[in-house]
Amino acid sequence: MIIENLTGHTVTVLLWWDKVKHIFPSEKYPKLKVNQSSEIVGEIGGVPVLSIKFDTKSTNMPPKKRWVVYIVSSVAAQASDRDDFYIVGDTVRGVDRRTILGCRWICKNPYFK
Repeated sequence: MIIENLTGHTVTVLLWWDKVKHIFPSEKYPKLKVNQSSEIVGEIGGVPVLSIKFDTKSTNMPPKKRWVVYIVSSVAAQASDRDDFYIVGDTVRGVDRRTILGCRWICKNPYFK
């Protein structure tokens, strides 16, 4: 199975003791872009509430390939109906709690129906 990274940033998979298991660079593949539209549907306490819709017809959606899966952003996974899209799982952060060091695994598209 081949894993291609379409997130726009390097995805690093770490073992439990934070040793690097795999690195999936993003430079080799174009970032998957998803268009979105929004409309104001109301307000709560003076704060606007919007409804956001993601365009599933992305202009650079990769073709399905046998034995290939794609790491994509959560937004791209949500906007698609693809069983070959995966997202990162269990994000590992640095001691400052802001810096992302990597993830523990990848997850099948939770939005796939």
